[in-house]
Amino acid sequence: NALELFDSHAPKVVVDQYLQYKTGGPEALLQLVLAFHAWMPSRTFYYQENPRGEERKEMWLDDYPKLAELTQANPYTDLKAGDIYIIPENKSCPSDLVQKGIQVFIYQLGQVDAHEQLLAGCQYISHNFYLSKQNGVDVPRSHVIIPYMNVRKTHF
Repeated sequence: NALELFDSHAPKVVVDQYLQYKTGGPEALLQLVLAFHAWMPSRTFYYQENPRGEERKEMWLDDYPKLAELTQANPYTDLKAGDIYIIPENKSCPSDLVQKGIQVFIYQLGQVDAHEQLLAGCQYISHNFYLSKQNGVDVPRSHVIIPYMNVRKTHF
């Protein structure tokens, strides 16, 4: 991939996944990891903590066949300072990873109070401008990513 050729020191990116649920939040996380994988295939991984999610991964493959190309990485053992770990807003900020120099971003997909997460050292990204300014979060414009769209809704 061209992006990787320009920066041989690019960080690893691990995106938390909840593949056991086929709803909007898990789909947004899946789309995010696939976008990173398109840019940096050798440096992008997913983390599926719940074994049931790994068992149900195949239910996503019809809509997202590139999911089969992704591999797992454990953020607690496979990341080092400067690497990136992205989690949803309903997961607590892993301050131990932040203290190791891992950049932890919370993907704000709903309205959850950000106070404790910010105190623990996590940063935020958002999928829309409304949520980027809610519940004590002031996400910089550069951390608002293009809203996701369900693949099935793009076919008319």
